[in-house]
Amino acid sequence: MNNGRSPYAQPLRMVEERHIPVSGLVITATTSGAAQTWATAGATGLTQIERLTVINTTGTTATLTFYSIPSGDSIGDANMELDAASVPANTTLLLDRLLAGDYAPGTTFKAFSGTNGALVLRGALVERA
Repeated sequence: MNNGRSPYAQPLRMVEERHIPVSGLVITATTSGAAQTWATAGATGLTQIERLTVINTTGTTATLTFYSIPSGDSIGDANMELDAASVPANTTLLLDRLLAGDYAPGTTFKAFSGTNGALVLRGALVERA
C-alpha cells in the first residue's frame, strides 16, 4: 500500500543559500590582460549572480566585456560571457538575466571596458550549498 504517495517521491532536501553583496567596481581596465576582478565564487557549492547592473556614468556610449573564469583556468574567449556589450550614455542596465546559470566553486568574474572609468558594476552573489 502506498498511502496515496507517488512511488517516485523523494524526500525534500533543504538548500542553504547565502546572499553576498559585492562592492561596486569602477572599471578602469581597457584590455583583457588588465581585466579587473569583480568577484570570486565561494569554495563550495554552486554560485549564481544576482542583481548585476552596469552603470554608465558618462555622456558617451561605453562597452563592457565580462568573463566567468573557472578555477585554474585563464581569461579567454572560451569563458567570455559578454563581448563588448554596448552600454548607452547615462544608463543603468540589468545584466544578471544575460549571464547563464550556476557557476562552479572558485569561478572568478572579471571585466573590462573600452572606456577607462566610464562603467560601474554592482550586484551580489548567491551561494548554494
